[in-house]
Amino acid sequence: MAEKQYDFTRVPKRQGNSIKWGGLKEKELPMWIAEMDFRITPEIMTSMEEKLKVAAFGYESVPAEYYKAVADWEEIEHRARPEEDWCVFASGVVPAISAMIRQFTSPGDQILVQEPVYNMFYSVIEGNGRRVISSDLIYENSKYSVNWADLEEKLATPSVRMMVFCNPHNPIGYTWSEEEVKRIAELCAKHKVLLISDEIHGDLVLTDEDITPAFTVDWDAKNWVVSLISPSKTFNLAALHAACAIIPNPDLRARAEESFFLAGIGEPNLLAIPAAIAAYEEGHN
Repeated sequence: MAEKQYDFTRVPKRQGNSIKWGGLKEKELPMWIAEMDFRITPEIMTSMEEKLKVAAFGYESVPAEYYKAVADWEEIEHRARPEEDWCVFASGVVPAISAMIRQFTSPGDQILVQEPVYNMFYSVIEGNGRRVISSDLIYENSKYSVNWADLEEKLATPSVRMMVFCNPHNPIGYTWSEEEVKRIAELCAKHKVLLISDEIHGDLVLTDEDITPAFTVDWDAKNWVVSLISPSKTFNLAALHAACAIIPNPDLRARAEESFFLAGIGEPNLLAIPAAIAAYEEGHN
């Protein structure tokens, strides 16, 4: 298959309704938010244009084609195919984390993160009346690593009910190895801590070592994991609000799906599904 050619020379003018570009002074650059300024791919544009031709925009459902596109993408790009019935639509990764915090933990519970980490983890944990506990990453010789003894000690704390895992890690730019992902998942399962793996940047790894999706761990640990993915970072589709929770455990999946419904994040907008399917089906290089 011939390599696709895309235009990375024309930059859309986004001033006006863009969070990224809003409120800047002259000559200032917006170096603070995770999105691109390239045009989206023609395939995605075409899918949305075709949807608009319907000219009727009622409530939308999620078709089976969406979940197949997600599974195909994970298999092709990351050599790990989830079962299609493991997949649940959500309108965003952070909203999904917030909904599951309310479903699977109680006010006052502790939720574990690994500092330094994405600031929105703190916002959704504390904003939902839970407490952050961190097993800080060790910084030594210009590299970060896990303090495994500290991590297990904190996972064993009775009030710790969930771990929000950044996979790959933001902001340090580290791609967790397969061994590390498995070990973290096994420790969570051992101490009955739900592992929420934010894999939104998994398609943007630039090293030879690929991401290890959390849903690929062994079954004893797999029962305690949720992988969260989205085309938003990969294809610059954040404003379309499409994501997917990959949850192998059926009981866990049913409760997560209920939490998305109660939070109002389980139904797509009119362009989210066709754009996401086009991205996942046509976006391979």
